[in-house]
Amino acid sequence: MTKSLYNNSITPIANTETFEGQYEECKNYKTINLSCMTDQDGIIEVIFSRDKTNGIVHQFNVKGSEFLHRTIPVEGFYYYITLENNSGTDQTSLSLFTHLSTFSSNVGKFGYHANLEDNVSIAVGSQSGSFDVQDRNKIVILYEDTATASVDGLDLQFSVDGTNFYPHSTIYPSLNSAGTKRLLVSSVDNLGGVNYIRFENSSAVDTYSNVFITCTTAI
Repeated sequence: MTKSLYNNSITPIANTETFEGQYEECKNYKTINLSCMTDQDGIIEVIFSRDKTNGIVHQFNVKGSEFLHRTIPVEGFYYYITLENNSGTDQTSLSLFTHLSTFSSNVGKFGYHANLEDNVSIAVGSQSGSFDVQDRNKIVILYEDTATASVDGLDLQFSVDGTNFYPHSTIYPSLNSAGTKRLLVSSVDNLGGVNYIRFENSSAVDTYSNVFITCTTAI
C-alpha cells in the first residue's frame, strides 16, 4: 500500500472553503483507500481521469465527529481528492489520508503469539493496547479469554493518529467445547488509511481475564 503524496491534509478548513489535492497517477493500482475524521460536516469527492480533464466523480458525505473510511476501485489513470466544508462552521480538526492499494497477498507476520496482549485483564469499559496496521490492507485477529460466564463482546476501534479512536464493529468470542475459555478468529479487510486498531471491553458488568490477543496481517 502506498501513501498519497498530495491528497492528504491535517489543516482544518474554514466554512465554505475546500481542500483540493493534486492529480496523482493511479493506473498501476486497484483501489483508493480513503479515511477522514473531522469535527464538521462536509463533502468529499474522489475524481478519476484518463486525461486530467474529463473525470469520473465519487462523492461521500462527511459527518462531524464520525470516522469515514471508503475503498474505491480505480477508474482512470489519475485521481485527486477534494473536501468541502459546507457545515456553516469552521473546522477545528482534520485528519484526511489517502492510500493506493494493489492488494498484495503477501502475509506479514509480526513475530509471535499474543503480540497485542499477553495474559492480561481488561476491565469494563477499558481498552487493550493499540496495534500498528499502517500500510496493511487486512488484519486477522486471534482472541481468547477465560470470561466463560460472559456473553458480551469487544468493540474494535480504528484510529488515524494513535490517540483518537472510533468504533468500527463489535465482535463476540464463543465458548470452546470444553467450556474453559472463549475464542475468536476474525478478519477485517480494506484498512487503507487506518493506522492503528485496539479493542474495548463493551460489557457493562464483566471483566475479561486471561486475555490473549494476536494480530497478523496481509499487506
